[in-house]
Amino acid sequence: AARTQNRLVELTKGGLHMSHPAFPGEVRGVLECEVMILPREEAGMRPAGVGREEPNQDPFLDPDDPHLKAHRNRLGNLAIVKALKSAAGGLLGALGFMAMIKLAMMAGGAIMGFIATMVVVSK
Repeated sequence: AARTQNRLVELTKGGLHMSHPAFPGEVRGVLECEVMILPREEAGMRPAGVGREEPNQDPFLDPDDPHLKAHRNRLGNLAIVKALKSAAGGLLGALGFMAMIKLAMMAGGAIMGFIATMVVVSK
């Protein structure tokens, strides 16, 4: 409608309920969004930055929004999660290497046992 009628189409701020097939009928999250569709010429006159970058004016996204700051703190812990994941990956790698050594020793023992059995049987 915006292109054919050369006019602005605006969907006011509202929540879109998100669900997951594993949890039918249960709202798993709410996506709050606001949409503005406008003709190309008008869009060129209203530049917008990416995320909260300049120009941050249409709509204005408050970088000091308390709700957003609270969630940023949780994301700050992501470095700790990455460090733990890295340590666990190293530990699993070491365990895998130890398992390969054990398998090699078991195979060597089986071969030695087979050779010993063949020597005893052939006498």
